[in-house]
Amino acid sequence: MKKSLFTICALLLSVFAWGEYSMLIHRSEGKVSVANCESVDSVKCLQKSVRFHKEGDDVSDYDYRTLDSITFVDADELIPRDTVFVTFSRSGAKCVNPYESFVDIKTDGGVVNVKSTAYYKDIVYVLSGSSDNGSFVIDSERKFKVILDNLTLTSTGQVSPIRSFSGKTMSIELKGKNVLTDSDKDTCNAVIRSKGQIVFEPCNGSLEVNAKQKRAIQSGDYIEVNGGTIKTTSSLGDCIRANDYFLMKDGKLSLNGGGLNITNGYFRMDGGSLQATSEIDKIKMIEVETEFVDEEGDTIANAEHGAFYLNGGEITFTLNGEGARFVKVDGDIVVKGGAIDGSVNGASFLESISTGGSVNDDVTNTTALKADGTISFLGGVHNLRSGSSSDGARLLASDNGIVIDGGTKLTLQSESTVFEYTASSGKAKKKISAAIKTDKSVVFKECEVTINSSSYAYGIASDGNTEVNDGAIVTIVCESNDGVYVCTDCAGRLVCNGGYIASYTKASWAFSCPVTLNGGLAVGFGKVKHASSMKNSKYGLLLDREYDGTPFQVTDEDGNVLVSHTGQVGGKDVTVNQLCIGFQFTQGENFIYKLGGKLKGDAVGSTGFVLNGSYTGGDEFEVVGPGVNKTVSIVRE
Repeated sequence: MKKSLFTICALLLSVFAWGEYSMLIHRSEGKVSVANCESVDSVKCLQKSVRFHKEGDDVSDYDYRTLDSITFVDADELIPRDTVFVTFSRSGAKCVNPYESFVDIKTDGGVVNVKSTAYYKDIVYVLSGSSDNGSFVIDSERKFKVILDNLTLTSTGQVSPIRSFSGKTMSIELKGKNVLTDSDKDTCNAVIRSKGQIVFEPCNGSLEVNAKQKRAIQSGDYIEVNGGTIKTTSSLGDCIRANDYFLMKDGKLSLNGGGLNITNGYFRMDGGSLQATSEIDKIKMIEVETEFVDEEGDTIANAEHGAFYLNGGEITFTLNGEGARFVKVDGDIVVKGGAIDGSVNGASFLESISTGGSVNDDVTNTTALKADGTISFLGGVHNLRSGSSSDGARLLASDNGIVIDGGTKLTLQSESTVFEYTASSGKAKKKISAAIKTDKSVVFKECEVTINSSSYAYGIASDGNTEVNDGAIVTIVCESNDGVYVCTDCAGRLVCNGGYIASYTKASWAFSCPVTLNGGLAVGFGKVKHASSMKNSKYGLLLDREYDGTPFQVTDEDGNVLVSHTGQVGGKDVTVNQLCIGFQFTQGENFIYKLGGKLKGDAVGSTGFVLNGSYTGGDEFEVVGPGVNKTVSIVRE
């Protein structure tokens, strides 16, 4: 019967205009082969098979037992013949494979297994349709491309929806809306998993990846995102895991629940947008485990290529878990551009760890950005916040110092209070909260930084210097704690070489550290510890214990404005009992300062004020120095 059928088919073929059509040869197991009619010389029915003679000596035999039907389509409707089509449905999967000689495809229901030995051409696989029990598994000797074309694929067994055993690059293009979901029995531990690189190509399609077992997307090498809208969700593991690095240039990526982990490389973002949300305790939303070290084992501080490197694009995040950290890297954090906007809202996390018969308490502070190396902001506009429930939170935390430069605009808003806990020994202990916390120094250069603490967080807490240089504008408002704090056992201080820093505290110290004024302007509204350390500075200092908050200017006799202040810091009116201003009047040595009023308890020194008294006099004083003899007035508006 089948022999007669194919004899008739062969006769019919002879009447077609060969160049206009292609044949789809449908066989068992959902396999479909493609034959261009123009290249077929003849069709013969043999005893057990049908033979297609093609150009030259190329011959293809198909066993009768595997043949279902032959259909004809316009040749122009076919994607170029480097493409394999896989269409999923409830009944299984059908494949159109023009490369059967070196692309072997086996199907078992909705599970498709591909073995490609193609050595001269990159094969494209188009996956479409819908299946609630489907998988695409591939091993290829060359790099290849997968087009997800309105695909909905859910696996129910141990095999993930898309699995590549190839060490070559798997490029993914998205068309339309695509949804991939794995099974809680998945032993591959990822919805999309590849031994090699994964590269998402520029496109306008979307992909939703739902991980029920562990990870949404995992590569044994690197992952690149160059376009598309990708939503990943995982509650038991990382949303994305890469070994070498993660690079994003364009597109939209969201992480929901789990984070993004790089085990042996770096995170870099040049464009696009990344959005992250999580309720998980102790989550590290973007974690880079690699510590960059040189041959001697010393940590490399590289401002161009940190473990976390933001060069462009937008990042937003909301973390509500206890002890959550948005960025945690073993190396450096470098931000050269783009925008970061996000909040951490969970309290710090306490756990007791038993070691060798003893119990140690370990507190993980909730943190927005945490680096074991340095943190460098070198551009961009950024806003970071901690909520009222995030006790002990730090917004920027670094073991090796923080630098803010390059025109950066940074706003830090903390509603955190102290994290209080009972140690395993039964003793009550505390962990501070701070907008900026570092074991080394904080350096401000060309930047605008605004720090607001509406609770008990420090503005800046460091073990080293807080240094303010030309081009820096730093404003700190703290409701209940110090604006700039240096621990009593540390040698750090506030050093002003230029620029401007203003600190307002309602109930604590504006500058809780020694202050060195080498230039610029330092204004403290509140209390100033260690004020006597300024008395040998070459720059002037005015101490006014009755400042009522009205705006003022400091001008010279030519009308040049040396200092102008609105009476506000951070948009708040300032009405406190102490104002401390430091500014440079002139260059040179052996300055002598004379005041219109007087300093209680001591006369004016030859190199500056003696500051252990009260200023009770007027608003005018004279600056006398080499080649300088000008009257400087303080004008209350």
